[in-house]
Amino acid sequence: MAESQGVRRTVTDDALVTLAIVRDLHHDLGLPLGRAVAVAESLQASGAMRAGLVALTVDRSQVVDQLAPRVSEALERIVPRRRGRPPRPRD
Repeated sequence: MAESQGVRRTVTDDALVTLAIVRDLHHDLGLPLGRAVAVAESLQASGAMRAGLVALTVDRSQVVDQLAPRVSEALERIVPRRRGRPPRPRD
């Protein structure tokens, strides 16, 4: 596990959009989480999906617009964790 130390972990914008779509599919439409992830990944590429006579579309720009203020607010609240040894006290 030593190789993972010091690696900054980030979430891409595309991943955030996919997670927002998964949340809506699961919470609002009641899809099981695994199926919601599969559908969201399919929708991510083109924004539309067809299953027989049913068509599902996602307005990606609207998802991004709804996420932007929430991400901005979250980033303002995050304080980067200090890494390394604490500074020596000055005498």
